[in-house]
Parts: sequence; structure tokens; C-alpha cells
Amino acid sequence: MRELIRTSEGTITRAEFRTGAKMLALLSVIVGGLLVSIRWLSHEMEWMTVAVAPFFGVVVVFAVCSLVYFWYCIFAKRMRALERSAIMIRVWLGALFLAIAFSLMDYQNKTLALADTGILAYSGFFALVFSFLCLILFALLLWTGWTGAATGENV
Repeated sequence: MRELIRTSEGTITRAEFRTGAKMLALLSVIVGGLLVSIRWLSHEMEWMTVAVAPFFGVVVVFAVCSLVYFWYCIFAKRMRALERSAIMIRVWLGALFLAIAFSLMDYQNKTLALADTGILAYSGFFALVFSFLCLILFALLLWTGWTGAATGENV
């Protein structure tokens, strides 16, 4: 099972993709719950913001980066099995990067009151647009991997 999500080389069947996607969905829910609980804790206890929350933030960053890589691995294997181009995976990763970058830019702009015009002022909007693009592309990749049948694969 570890080789299913740890390497992007090779191909996988629809059944293997479904197993990996279910496992990664569960991991994603756990990491999402961790994010929500950290946010709740940091708002409830101000001392957590400086004492413990940054440590949890580092753990969550590594967990999220790992999840993105794991999803990339099963998507790449499945698209290769379906003999499709990996361009949609690359666009998904690019949109994810831009959504995160614009979110950080928006946070910094709101925190430091840097600008009220230009790209800094609209970074929150761009973050939202790229976030929706990420969700749409992720759903398309998931649907393609879930329902697509490769040549010679049992339907």
C-alpha cells in the first residue's frame, strides 16, 4: 500500500486508485480536522499562538505537503494507465501554488495594511479564484481516475 502513494512511477488499476483515493480522503479529513482544531485552540487561548501553535503549524505544513504529493502520485499513475496527458495534474498543482501564494499575500496585506489598490488589494479575490480552480480540477482528476477504464482493464 505504501508504494501506491509514495512513488509516481508506474500505473495503477481503477480498483487500486479507488483504494488509494479512499485512504487519502480519510487522511485529508484527519489533517483538516487538525487544522480546524489548531485554529480553534489559537483563538480560545491567546498564549497558544506564541507557545504551541507555531509548532503545530510546522507539523501541519509537512502533513499537507505530504498529502499533496500522495494525491499527485496516484493521479499521475492513474492518468498514465489511462494513457492521458498529465497536463491537468500540472495545472492543478500550479493553481494550488498560486492559491496559497495569493492567500499569504492577502493575509500580509490585511495584517500590515500595505495597499488598497493593485494586485495586493485584490489578492484575496485571486486566492478565491485559484482555490475554486483547484477544487474543480481536483474533482475532475478524481472523477477521471474513479470512472475511467484503461485498455484491457475489467469494467
